[in-house]
Amino acid sequence: MFEDLQCPDCRKEHPHLIEAAASNDVPLVIHDFPIQRHKWAFPAAVLARYFDAIAPALGAQFRSYVFQNQPGIGVDNLQRLAEQFAAAHGLTPPAASIRTAGSPRWSRPTTTSGCASGSNTSR
Repeated sequence: MFEDLQCPDCRKEHPHLIEAAASNDVPLVIHDFPIQRHKWAFPAAVLARYFDAIAPALGAQFRSYVFQNQPGIGVDNLQRLAEQFAAAHGLTPPAASIRTAGSPRWSRPTTTSGCASGSNTSR
């Protein structure tokens, strides 16, 4: 599944997809697909990859947390939201610089590969 963490339609469908995957005992594979006009979608995807690198379930929880808080998120408070999420899980908050640098497991190249996969799907 391809998701844009700033997309209202993705927000609406996300809980249903999580529930359907769990009730049918099938894996849900999420690929980041931030739309360019969404100002904070790409940094949110990178943050989600940060939490994925710690534990895949944690990344999924972060994505759900973002969707739950989506109406109140902006470029100016996304990092603070990630810090609150990290603190609630007893983790060191991600550095503000992770949006452009860091481990190849969750940084810009990894996130953009999900975008490329989404761009190459036939319609």
